[in-house]
Amino acid sequence: MRARLTSAAVAAIACAVTLALTTTAFAATISGTVRDSYRLATVSGVAVSILSADDPASQLTSATTDANGAFRFSGLADGSYYLYFADAADRYWPAWYEEESEFWEADPVTVSGSAETTLDMQLDPEHVKYVSHLDTPTAEPDATTTLYVGEQATIDTTCTDALWGGGLFGMHVTLQSSKDQVTWSDVSSALDPDWDGTYSAPVVPGRSGTWYYRFAIKDAIDSEATESAVACLTAVLRPTHWEGATFKGTSVSDLSVPAAWQTLVIAARLTDESGQPISFASARVQCSVDGVTWANSGYPASPDLNGLYYASVMSGQWTFYRFAYFASDGEFSSASQPVVMRSPWATHWGSPPGKSRPHKQVVFAGMVFPPVGSPSKLVWVEIQRAGVNRWDKEWAGWARGSTEYDAVHWSVVRTLTTKGKYRFRATVKRRDAYHFPVTSHWFTTVVK
Repeated sequence: MRARLTSAAVAAIACAVTLALTTTAFAATISGTVRDSYRLATVSGVAVSILSADDPASQLTSATTDANGAFRFSGLADGSYYLYFADAADRYWPAWYEEESEFWEADPVTVSGSAETTLDMQLDPEHVKYVSHLDTPTAEPDATTTLYVGEQATIDTTCTDALWGGGLFGMHVTLQSSKDQVTWSDVSSALDPDWDGTYSAPVVPGRSGTWYYRFAIKDAIDSEATESAVACLTAVLRPTHWEGATFKGTSVSDLSVPAAWQTLVIAARLTDESGQPISFASARVQCSVDGVTWANSGYPASPDLNGLYYASVMSGQWTFYRFAYFASDGEFSSASQPVVMRSPWATHWGSPPGKSRPHKQVVFAGMVFPPVGSPSKLVWVEIQRAGVNRWDKEWAGWARGSTEYDAVHWSVVRTLTTKGKYRFRATVKRRDAYHFPVTSHWFTTVVK
């Protein structure tokens, strides 16, 4: 006996058939992955909107890419759809599929049945951040070659993209140098690359020793901050030789005691280790009062083509003069033998020799030429009396002088109790670290 379907059962079957048909009619799927168009890395957090091609003004639904950059729309009816991608964080430019910036240029995606359509969408970053790579720099001449200080070498490197290997252009690449590989300083401005991304820069070691060089990309917006490996160069001072120093062009017969404030010309010849004249070096005149401590004077040293240097100096202030050669960064290299000039550092007046008497006041006086620019008026006076094979101290003390032009005039009144021969001298002490003490020669007088 067959059972009969009730009206309720018929209605249930009809509903099930309807659901089945609905499920079958809307079974298509669109899925895909969103990537960075430059690095090809997946991008999360991108909003993907799907719109019907029949009514693109109405958004059907949206999804957000997951940690793997994936998205998925299922249960789609047969038809064509537009997909729009937008990054809420503004890391990437918005675009329509397939990688179009405008709607009318977009490509619709057509689906049917239960098939799944897989897409691969790439978004352009709003600001490209290159993964740049700097090759190990090379030097010409190389690190095994010793340079002379002041000679030029060339350091170069190639800047490439770490992803696709091509040369990068327009990067803010500079060359840096260091003596300790800890503190670095720029030695060039932004460099212009060759066609293959090669950057090069000339370098001139200014001092002797080992110099380290590296390239650095300074633009932190357009590239990941990076530095290249290190190249090194060794520089030494060029061997030089001074062929003495002599007075030239003067009519002074006795150069050991020229007249005060007389202009004299000194000369010396500078050659290299092979005897060839050096006519481009940075040479200066140095002066000294004792031949030990030297100071750079303001006198220029001008060479001729034969490496002969001339300089004009003025007597009356310094005793020793010499030429000194400096490297490009001011490093002292060599100096000539000094020329000696006995200048009239001080004079004396007052009680003439032979007319002083014991227990009488004797005036010791004179003038001293202090270093140029020294404001000191204090004079240290020393008086000594001749003993047996020696000089004994009679008195020493300070005297305040007065200045006139470039000289300090001083005087000391002393009462001498013993006959004999006396000598005295005066010293203008230095007032700071930039001025040297100036001492006169000894002058003698006799007390009878």
